[in-house]
Amino acid sequence: MSQIRPSIEDMTKLEDDYFEERKPKQLKRSISTSKLPDEEEDFEQLTDYNYVLTEMEWRELLVQKHKLSEEQQQRMIVSIKCGLPGRQRGTIWEYLVKVEKYKKKSAQTYEDFLTIENTDNTDHTIRKDIMRTFPESKFHKEDMTTNNNSLFNVLKAYSTYDTEVKYCQGMNFIAFLFLQNLDQSEERAFWLLVAMMNHLKWRKLYKLDTPKLLKLLKRLKNKMIKDVNDVYLHLVDNDLPIEGVFAPYFLTLFLYSTPIPIAERIIDCFLYKGEDFLIEMTIQMLKLKQDKILSFRSEHG
Repeated sequence: MSQIRPSIEDMTKLEDDYFEERKPKQLKRSISTSKLPDEEEDFEQLTDYNYVLTEMEWRELLVQKHKLSEEQQQRMIVSIKCGLPGRQRGTIWEYLVKVEKYKKKSAQTYEDFLTIENTDNTDHTIRKDIMRTFPESKFHKEDMTTNNNSLFNVLKAYSTYDTEVKYCQGMNFIAFLFLQNLDQSEERAFWLLVAMMNHLKWRKLYKLDTPKLLKLLKRLKNKMIKDVNDVYLHLVDNDLPIEGVFAPYFLTLFLYSTPIPIAERIIDCFLYKGEDFLIEMTIQMLKLKQDKILSFRSEHG
C-alpha cells in the first residue's frame, strides 16, 4: 500500500484543497457586527488571506499577558491555516503547546536529562533512525559518538525524561523539524517535544499498549465508513486491515517521505488542532487518491 502515499504534486493539491479552498465563511477586518463561527467550525471553515496576522502582530500576540480577544483567536486560526511565517514558526509552535508551563514543572534541566545514561538499546535505535530522517537533508548526519549530533542529543534526552515511553520510531521526524525551526537549539527543541507530547497527550500513542493509537484508528475507521466507504470496503475486500495501513502514518505524524515545507505545515496545524486535524487530513487524502486506491488489488485477490 506504499503507493497510496501522495507524491509532491499530490501533497501540494491536498494542501490547496484543505488549507485554501474552504471559504464558506469569510472574515472581514472589522468583525464587531459579525457573528463568529463556533470554535468547532473555526478550523474547518475560516480562510481569509486578508485576515492573516503580520509578523509584527504575531510578535505582539506572543508576548501578550492577557487572554486573547475573540478577534485575535479567529485571526490566529486563519493564520495557522494559511501558513506560519518561517522566521517565527518555532516560537509560535512553543506558544501553541505552552512550553514554559512544562519547562517550569520539571526540577531537572535539559543538560541533566542529556547526561543520564540509557542502560538498554535505546541509544542504538536512535542512531539507526537518525540516518533515515529526512534523507534529502544534510542536517544531523554528524558522527553520533562525539556528542555533536543535535538530533541524537534531543532524542536521547527525551528518552531519559520520559522513562515510560523512552524513544519510539517517528519521534525523530518531529524532533528534526523542531530543531530546524528553533535555530538548532537543542534545549528549545527538547522542551517543545516534551510539551507537545504532554499538551496533546501524544505520548500515549507511543506507550507499550498504544491506547491512543488504537483510539485514533477506531475513529478513522468510523470516519472512513461514513465519508469514504468505497475505500474502506476496498481495503476490507483485499484483506488490508486499517491498523496495518494507517498506524505508520500516525506514528510518524505523516512526516515520513513528506517534503519538508509541507511537513512544517502539518506541524503548524497539528500543534493547534491535535488529532482531529490528522483524522480530517487522512480523509481528505483518501478522497484525493480514491480512484487510484480503488484500482489496487491485493496480490492474494
